[in-house]
Amino acid sequence: MNTLFFKASSCLILMTSFVLASSPANQTYTDDQLLDLVQSDVLKYFWDFADPTTKLALERYLTDQPRAGAGCVTVGGSGFGILTIIASVDRGLISRDAAVGQFQTMLLTVFMVLGPIG
Repeated sequence: MNTLFFKASSCLILMTSFVLASSPANQTYTDDQLLDLVQSDVLKYFWDFADPTTKLALERYLTDQPRAGAGCVTVGGSGFGILTIIASVDRGLISRDAAVGQFQTMLLTVFMVLGPIG
């Protein structure tokens, strides 16, 4: 099956649908449990599937062709990724130090591409 993850704005909807579809039919979740499941899956998109060099969010990711969108990143989607990482630190899914390292790589990339501003 060719699963296509579109931009970050639709990522939460896709991940929520995936989490619920992959759960046993009789499984019930508290609000916090469901939020943890969705948050961890959304984090996987922005953390595991980020561009390996820049750590910015990919424009798209094809599960059966992982290199198909290589190098094409989305600035808006990366903004969603930053917010997802901050929320993940707050929920204890990743360490603050790991998040800071990710942010440093992302920001250095943006500054190198844009150059000095001002």
